[in-house]
Amino acid sequence: IVSGESGGDFESLAGKYLLNEMYRRDININVVIVTMYRDYVDEEFNSGLRENFSNYLGVIYFDLNAPEDWKNELRKILNTISHD
Repeated sequence: IVSGESGGDFESLAGKYLLNEMYRRDININVVIVTMYRDYVDEEFNSGLRENFSNYLGVIYFDLNAPEDWKNELRKILNTISHD
């Protein structure tokens, strides 16, 4: 975006939409969702995505009050797949 633009509208469940599109197009790249929606960082949401998408690795909550935490969570996820 450039100065004066809003950047567009928020898309609810955009990560799930992208996973669906990747599946439909046979794109099998590992995915970690980073979100500012705390509601999407729960086990029910995660288990549904894990069941439906083999390339889904997890979801990370981005908290503006702790902007470095998401990086630590991403490292944890990446470390689990590099040791498999």
